[in-house]
Amino acid sequence: MIHLLTTIASLATSHPGQWVNAHSWDDTTGPAPREHTSVFVHDDDIIIFAGSGYKPQLSPLADAWRFDTSDAEWTAMRVEGELPESAGSMRQAQISDNRYLLFGGYNETFACSNTLSAVTIEDDRIIIERIEQKDPPSARALHAFAADPATGNLIVFGGVSQQGLQEGTFVAQLKDGVYVWERQEFDEEPSPRFGMSYGFDTESGTLIIASGQDSGTSMSMSSQIWTLNMRDKEPQWDNIAQLPDTNAVRNPCFAWDQQRQSLWIWCGTPDGRANAPDLINVTLSQDPIVERNTRENEPQQRSSGAGVAMNDGTLWFGFGNHAKGAMQDWVVFDPDLRADRASEPD
Repeated sequence: MIHLLTTIASLATSHPGQWVNAHSWDDTTGPAPREHTSVFVHDDDIIIFAGSGYKPQLSPLADAWRFDTSDAEWTAMRVEGELPESAGSMRQAQISDNRYLLFGGYNETFACSNTLSAVTIEDDRIIIERIEQKDPPSARALHAFAADPATGNLIVFGGVSQQGLQEGTFVAQLKDGVYVWERQEFDEEPSPRFGMSYGFDTESGTLIIASGQDSGTSMSMSSQIWTLNMRDKEPQWDNIAQLPDTNAVRNPCFAWDQQRQSLWIWCGTPDGRANAPDLINVTLSQDPIVERNTRENEPQQRSSGAGVAMNDGTLWFGFGNHAKGAMQDWVVFDPDLRADRASEPD
């Protein structure tokens, strides 16, 4: 893959796309507000697990809920097995139709873990299983985590803990039922950071990360977008693009869209107080395409929420918080819908 370093500061929006719907609820009809929840797509439903709550903030949650996107209704699920040590920011990676892995995360004191767990989805329950690993990366949260279905390898990059920013890129291979981790060495790699957006392109075997906070002591946000193809004979990180300063953030809502080979980034915070504008789309191609999508009827901006790309091509974002409170909603963006066909959010 050939990359071209570019910036979106002066690019105009050219593709269609509209905010098309919104679904909200309260504690009697769905899950409590939360941030950094784990989110899975199963058939045409969205399943959330754990995260940290707001009463008080960072309070660990251990519940699971299924959202039927056709009926716009939540159903509580049973949680069975051995719960992970953490609740917030347990990053997920899909390894089969109904099975995911979780790595890392934080608890109510922001003590982090490096636990690896499997989540199996079966009807109205999720089953948690601790997975054995050797020489895992140090405990961390707000990191990047992915699984390559072609090789079975796992990848971890970045993150933060009470000890500060976590450095390095780590890859695990499954050997005799145990994931064996090894730190990778590169001529150049992204600076340590946390709260970045990321996705994994299963077609090419490419991890993409964007932005994130690259300082543990100040509100310094990186504007860089990097890729790493782990199937190359000699994998190397490439700095492929730049975000404008207004979109250099931590903890946005983000979703990897495999159909379009695109990373979608919505909001996030540049300073720990305000939220960034715009919906950003980074599409992998021979030359990466990066677009800013500013649309009418944009929902309430927020940070620390969740995002998923659905089978029908729509993007769903929800949860998180803004300056005036926490969110209990899903908001939906359709990248293929033109303005004259869009409906306003409920």
